[in-house]
Amino acid sequence: MRLNPGRIYFADFDHNNTLDAFQVPTQDFPARIYSNRGDGFFTEKSSDLPDINNLPVHAATIADIDNNGLPDIYINASPKKDHWYQNLGDWKFEMRLSPVPAEITYDRSLVNFADMDLDGDLDLVIFSTLNSKRTRPLVIYYNDGAGNFADSANFGISLPPSTAHNEVVIADLNGDFMPDILVYYFLCRNYLYINKGDRQFSEEAQSRGLDGTWFDEAPYIYISEFTDVNADGALDVLQVARDGKAAIFMND
Repeated sequence: MRLNPGRIYFADFDHNNTLDAFQVPTQDFPARIYSNRGDGFFTEKSSDLPDINNLPVHAATIADIDNNGLPDIYINASPKKDHWYQNLGDWKFEMRLSPVPAEITYDRSLVNFADMDLDGDLDLVIFSTLNSKRTRPLVIYYNDGAGNFADSANFGISLPPSTAHNEVVIADLNGDFMPDILVYYFLCRNYLYINKGDRQFSEEAQSRGLDGTWFDEAPYIYISEFTDVNADGALDVLQVARDGKAAIFMND
């Protein structure tokens, strides 16, 4: 393998029960993909990704977007429009454009895929960074099961100007099998959007004790992780503030 400084993502792209490697460089180098031969060696397959050497690649998200059982690759190609590689099998990939319109400004490092409407396929969740009182920060592009995103919905509480250090965590917090969304910010309280079904969400961070004000009225939550601390089947929330203060919020 020929690697440069950067992040490596592992996934079984060819469905042969070995983990292959996709690298996103941190400097001005092309992204590369390698097939795991199963004997401790890898074969470069970068030429199988159309136009990969001519596009900027800053981050990637690995997910089965078209629901065919093979992992696809969603690419952060800033300043160009994002795109994704549809894995057709046997190391054949087709490049497809992201459903996010070019005029939408969003944090490209906060791209998530989750089955938000429980229809059996992965939807695309992005976080808008327009910082306008008229802008709803979260947008969900709903997958039709084949990697097409005809329907979308934006929602959420508008953010204060200059809000930064945004993070998005998606998990089922209330045990109803529907993924919820926790968003936390720099110097701004957290927001928790509980999935009510039928593509509807309710903001409930304060009522559930997760708005960050336990730390400070204008908290800087640096880490927020979901984990089942007491093994009761419910996800608890570990939060760490910038000053190092930490707390575990137990899920009842």
